[in-house]
Amino acid sequence: MKRLDLGQTISILANLGVIAGILFLGIELRQNNTLMESQARFNRLSVITEGYGAWAENGELAELRVCASNGEELSEVERRRIEGAIMQILLRLEWVFHELPGRLARTGK
Repeated sequence: MKRLDLGQTISILANLGVIAGILFLGIELRQNNTLMESQARFNRLSVITEGYGAWAENGELAELRVCASNGEELSEVERRRIEGAIMQILLRLEWVFHELPGRLARTGK
């Protein structure tokens, strides 16, 4: 059996170090992707809760929505206020919808 000289030993150790570094990098990337997915879910939840919070915090908007759902006649200004609040929620959700595919595509899902 042939004995390894110092150069070969160093070369083998360096190659093992490179392989260990690549494995470590893979683990770090997986953790980063998991964190990004978690942040995306949190952002989506934040948008939805902000939308419901807007209705809850603004009593007048909530009353207008109840009147509209009961079939009561609303003025043009009241209809515009409800439409504006709904449009704000929809635009936020659209933004989240367009942001998520890019994040999920990078994570392979």
